[in-house]
Amino acid sequence: MQKFVFQNNGQVVSQDTIRRMEVRRARHMMSLLMDKLGVEGMAKLFAKELEESDAQKESWTAASGGRFVESRATALVSEGNSAEFLGWMRSGYSGPNGMAMQRAHPDHLGKFLLDGGVIGILEVAGHTAMPSLLRLEVLPDDAELPVPTDPAFPHRWLGRVVCRNWQAFGYMAHQLRDTPSGFEARFKFHSTKFEYMV
Repeated sequence: MQKFVFQNNGQVVSQDTIRRMEVRRARHMMSLLMDKLGVEGMAKLFAKELEESDAQKESWTAASGGRFVESRATALVSEGNSAEFLGWMRSGYSGPNGMAMQRAHPDHLGKFLLDGGVIGILEVAGHTAMPSLLRLEVLPDDAELPVPTDPAFPHRWLGRVVCRNWQAFGYMAHQLRDTPSGFEARFKFHSTKFEYMV
């Protein structure tokens, strides 16, 4: 039996409903903060944490011996095709829909352009509890990476994530292919942080 039961006008509210409400409110609060502070304001607010995170990434990269650990999420989609979806995702993140797509990820605090065309992504990544600045160099779809890619997945979005000192900290290797009923997407990130999967 649950220790707490919430009711609304005498009707029990399920835990799933409460979680959905909490996510909706959390996203709303992030929108308010982003509108008030902007990405630069967020970066200033978390300057100490970003400095610590940069030092951590450099330490992990130095200790990795050039090894990368894969982290993967797979999506099976029952309609559409992989090329159209990838085009929509790319144009959405870099176009007028960028803010909405950023806010769909409450862990993403924002993105901005850095020197040399590098994209700075301010986020609280899954392997840590503090904000981090990922520096992403978008690579050509046919780039050769030092991490595995699958030739059966012809549509790709590739990138190299670098530390402040330009050493490679990780590689983004998103790969997609059509299926008889829609498409399959593998969203992969390879990192020098070997505890990443734990």
